[in-house]
Amino acid sequence: MKVFAELSTEDCKDYSKLKAALLNAYSVVSEVHRSRFRNRKKQPTETYSDFAFVLGIHCKCWLEAEQAYDNFERMREVIKLEQFYERIHPDLHSWLFDKNPKTQMPQNSQMNITQLGKHT
Repeated sequence: MKVFAELSTEDCKDYSKLKAALLNAYSVVSEVHRSRFRNRKKQPTETYSDFAFVLGIHCKCWLEAEQAYDNFERMREVIKLEQFYERIHPDLHSWLFDKNPKTQMPQNSQMNITQLGKHT
């Protein structure tokens, strides 16, 4: 298993380090949780209460993965970023996503002029 190969023998013997490495290796990234939250549809066999419960789980997992669940300022930033990414050209979205700006909206004026102008 790759996780064990990347840890030292001592770290493999340390339960907390091993657990953290395994959880990290098999965790679902925030984008998956966001997509599940945004795209989930009520199934014909589930009640509205069950549907709301599942949406709540996906929302919580998404915001926790973004360190925004208990942080109102961070939550607002995550929502603004999501809206921004949803409304820009897909090529620019990919370019920005590769730069990994998860903490704030792009504010570099040079990037805005040269990059945003190409994809409007």
